[in-house]
Amino acid sequence: MVKRLHHIGVAVADFAGAVAFYRQLLGQEVIKEATLPQQGLRLAAIPCGPDGVWLEIVSPVSPDSALAGFLAKRGEGLHHIALEVDNIERVLPHYEAIGCEPLARGPEPGLGGLRTLFFHPRSTRRVLVELVDRVGL
Repeated sequence: MVKRLHHIGVAVADFAGAVAFYRQLLGQEVIKEATLPQQGLRLAAIPCGPDGVWLEIVSPVSPDSALAGFLAKRGEGLHHIALEVDNIERVLPHYEAIGCEPLARGPEPGLGGLRTLFFHPRSTRRVLVELVDRVGL
């Protein structure tokens, strides 16, 4: 079902400062960067482990985005973990059967052309869990 840990998301207010810090901390360069206006996010991916695992720096570009609300309530820090699966639609019934509540009706576009789907933390032991797949890539 889960192929691997795909990335770990860290929410930050100061995007440029955080990217510079984590580049130095990990000794790596940014491999992907994007702004997702529909989600009100700016993202950067920095490699941090085997099998292509990355640290994803996420920062709001809109004051009314869900991430801006997250930062206002909780401050900077761990935001989510992402698990790679073969096909989100195929595995979704399993996750729903064990009580995971999707935050959207289906996959949405993510960084680097990935498709993503988040589950509400109240249904995943208070951890924001994201599924990612490469269907269509």
